[in-house]
Amino acid sequence: MKEPEILSQINNILEEVTPRNLNDLKEKLKAEKRKQKKKLSFGFAAACLVLFLIGGATVTADQLTGTNFFYQFYLDRRREIPESQVYLGPEQYKEISSRSVGKVVDSDELKIEVLGAVATGNVGSVILRFTVKDAENVLKEKGIYTEGRFRFNDESGGTLFQDVQGGSLGYHYIPLNGNSGEVQFEILYTVIGKEKITGRQYSIELAGLAFHTQEKIKGIFKKKWKIDIDFDKEVDYTKTILLDQEILLGNKYVTLTKIELTPYSCIFSFEKRTTKNSDLDIVMEELEKKSAKATFYFQEASLDKKAFSYSISGSRAGESGIVEPDVIYCKASLFFKEPIMVDNVKNIKFNGKRYYLK
Repeated sequence: MKEPEILSQINNILEEVTPRNLNDLKEKLKAEKRKQKKKLSFGFAAACLVLFLIGGATVTADQLTGTNFFYQFYLDRRREIPESQVYLGPEQYKEISSRSVGKVVDSDELKIEVLGAVATGNVGSVILRFTVKDAENVLKEKGIYTEGRFRFNDESGGTLFQDVQGGSLGYHYIPLNGNSGEVQFEILYTVIGKEKITGRQYSIELAGLAFHTQEKIKGIFKKKWKIDIDFDKEVDYTKTILLDQEILLGNKYVTLTKIELTPYSCIFSFEKRTTKNSDLDIVMEELEKKSAKATFYFQEASLDKKAFSYSISGSRAGESGIVEPDVIYCKASLFFKEPIMVDNVKNIKFNGKRYYLK
């Protein structure tokens, strides 16, 4: 999909990408982009949130759960073998993996398992597997006989999503196996905090499990579930480059204040002194173009737009939350489709210039 995946409200455009509604989804994404440019606030539920559907092979929980879960998870979805050490390996995942794995909910209706949880510096990632028990009869009782998907209407609650500057949310639907009547799906959460999140405990709160079809959304369970996650390892693979460098975006001069590189993301932060709200739209449009052309260089390999998604956000409020009438703040947030080895990144090309990591 050429359009960057931007959401300000998850449920407005949470759709399966199929040939019959791909054009509708593109139009919704375009409309959401236009609405977001008028917003003046950062937040996890704003444009920083990137939604995607996870493809690839399906393996069993027994194969994945534990310190090697994330390594195997991404390895099974990798389309090609990198030329050098680009992505995190088993040893790195072992260093940042949490002990918060295993079954956390097992009721007559639903089973929830934490398949893996990792954190480094200010970024963390958690994947949950959900098993809807006796799903066929549950749907019949609700009068649902059409195709669709189970999804949560309120999936981003809990302390894990507080005080963050961005993140991504991925759904993976598991093909039915046999006639058990169960339906399984997984959600992969990745959040980038404003401060470090390692060495702390967090929660994910879920509610409003519903069944989404082409025509409607039907509520299934009204119950709420809370999952506790302990990012107990204090390992930091992140790097920040402080710049305060004036650059030209289109016909507007802005200040590139810093570049934050993590295994999961790269965030470019900008600010500009101006009282014109129209400048915010212009800068965000330019950042969208530049983000699509960003490149990350390693010793013997490089990653371009095929390796990441991106979102653009803008505001008159900085990270402190204080609104300044004569300053605009913008972020270009790039989210890697697979965590990278930050120490192996030699330089980053953005807006035609290379930025070197020390």
